[in-house]
Amino acid sequence: MSEQLHQELSKKYNPSNTKEGFKILSQSLAAKPGEQPIIEKVLSDAFKEFEQKTGRNMTYSEMRQMFG
Repeated sequence: MSEQLHQELSKKYNPSNTKEGFKILSQSLAAKPGEQPIIEKVLSDAFKEFEQKTGRNMTYSEMRQMFG
C-alpha cells in the first residue's frame, strides 16, 4: 500500500481527537440490537474505499497500521 493512500484513508476514517473518538465509541456502544454500530460502518467504509482504490482487500497488517 502506498504511504500516501495510507495517510489519506487514516486521516479520513480515524477520529481526529480524543473527544471525537469517544463520541464514536459511545454511539457504537449505544447501538440497538440489529443496528450496525457506527464503528463497524466506519471500518466497512474504509475497507470498501481501499478496495476501490487498490483493486484488492486490505491485509490484516494494513488494517492494523491504519486503525491500531
